[in-house]
Amino acid sequence: MSLADFGEGRSKVKATMKRSWEDLDGDILLSIYARLCVTDIILGASLCCSFWYKVSKEPSLWRDVDLSCFDFIEEKDVSPGPFIRLVVTRSQGSITSITFPLDASSDDLLVVAERCPGLRHFDIKNPSSYLMNNAALGTAISKLKELEGMAIGDHFISDGFALENIIPFCPKFTKLKVYDMSWSTMWQISRVMPQIDVLDIS
Repeated sequence: MSLADFGEGRSKVKATMKRSWEDLDGDILLSIYARLCVTDIILGASLCCSFWYKVSKEPSLWRDVDLSCFDFIEEKDVSPGPFIRLVVTRSQGSITSITFPLDASSDDLLVVAERCPGLRHFDIKNPSSYLMNNAALGTAISKLKELEGMAIGDHFISDGFALENIIPFCPKFTKLKVYDMSWSTMWQISRVMPQIDVLDIS
């Protein structure tokens, strides 16, 4: 083999080895996405190319969504509302469990309740009743026929209104976690939901 032939052979090997990001197997990419937080998928990886964006719309990727990572975005100067709506759109309504960021509002909760009717669990640690109120929580619960459980701040359910909506609208509801539960809320739970299977006050 001449030196020229050797050089030509190396060029062919390099051309063969050169691959596009779009050549990555979809199942492998889904496995990678499953290890990333939501913000990394939407604001990063899915912007790589059209194929990566297409794979990011796979419904199975969005069944269990944790948006608490939004709280750790540095120098963010926007509310989480637009981001939550983007996540709901990307999920195509397939979300079954969601953890809201701290600054989520009543509108954000209602958007999820209206567009993700199969939601089975949600977690709201929001410390501010100015952003999210009891009435909105009650309305959202009335739309979630498949709801099985929730984790919620004490101040959202202390008046019993939201809890009373669970009985007629959420027949599958069995699990309740309350952050910083007060004695008055404990009384409301015993009054409205005496048959609840799991009560977590950790």
